[in-house]
Amino acid sequence: MQGNQAERVGGDSMKQKQLAFAILIVLLTIIIFPPASRADYNLELQGDTFNVTWTINASQNITAFSHTLVYPPNLNDSLTGSDLSAFVSALQTAVRQKVGSAIVSNVAVHLISTSPNASCSTACVPQWLNATVKFQVREPSQTSNGVVHYDLSWKNILLSEDLQMAGVSFNLLGQKYILAALPASVLFQSIRGISWSVQVNGHSAFKGTYENLTDSVVLFDMSNLKTPLQTWTHSFDPNLQSQTWVSPQRGGFNTSATETLTEAGETSTQAYLSGAAVSAQVSAPRSAAVNGDVVFIDLSGGIWDDLVLAAVLAPLGVLVSSAVLETRVLRRSRPPGRTSRKNK
Repeated sequence: MQGNQAERVGGDSMKQKQLAFAILIVLLTIIIFPPASRADYNLELQGDTFNVTWTINASQNITAFSHTLVYPPNLNDSLTGSDLSAFVSALQTAVRQKVGSAIVSNVAVHLISTSPNASCSTACVPQWLNATVKFQVREPSQTSNGVVHYDLSWKNILLSEDLQMAGVSFNLLGQKYILAALPASVLFQSIRGISWSVQVNGHSAFKGTYENLTDSVVLFDMSNLKTPLQTWTHSFDPNLQSQTWVSPQRGGFNTSATETLTEAGETSTQAYLSGAAVSAQVSAPRSAAVNGDVVFIDLSGGIWDDLVLAAVLAPLGVLVSSAVLETRVLRRSRPPGRTSRKNK
């Protein structure tokens, strides 16, 4: 009987070890291997240069109500010549407004848009305006005690210039296109059973305000990335030896005109929308650390690596210690087992 009791105790101990190991695996999976994320606005630090890919997928169905252009139609080309030079100049200006020493280079821009059916009123196919921009940003490095740092406060870029492709404006969407599509809904005098609600970039638009609000709508707008990089959601990939910070905010723009119809006690709505939501993330090597919007890279290969690893493993150590302590408490509080009778 004593042998059976010892086997039970040994079995309980083995189960506890297996449970602790399972908890360890789950925690490692959650902390070190978070779900993979893909962003539309990617800033990746390689060496002393940030490689940026900026993808915008804007759509609209306002034409179904306004029967006017809301995006420039039938674009399908890359910027060249003076059009590309103007874009580069606008981009360089936007970056240097935040970091005066930063240098923008290797800029490539491609635009493609569909053509809306201006005569369509119901079940209309949305119009798309897609833009892809690739460029590099390099800042003369500043090194102290083997640690180099880069100022990333330029991340919330806003281009406010009238950028064009072969004479066709594609950036000032509010001023050049959307403004002409909203008056029918904004200036609508509500009658019994019919009302309209208009919003531009999250602000309610009325007769006296919609023009200024709409004028500010541009295609290339990441100004909503207001929080410091340090507060973004952080993850570490040991396989790629890299880190990623994902923004809680999204860039882009949005306008909406919503019609509400009440008839015979029933209410229905029809929304006419235009906009794009642009997610953002920053990637850097394992040796990187962040304070505010500044990225630090340890060139000595020592202390900063240890700090980053400690930051990842510290929560894991606390959780595992708690699990072990709880197991010991449970074992001590368990009532004693039955004693076996001696054979006479």
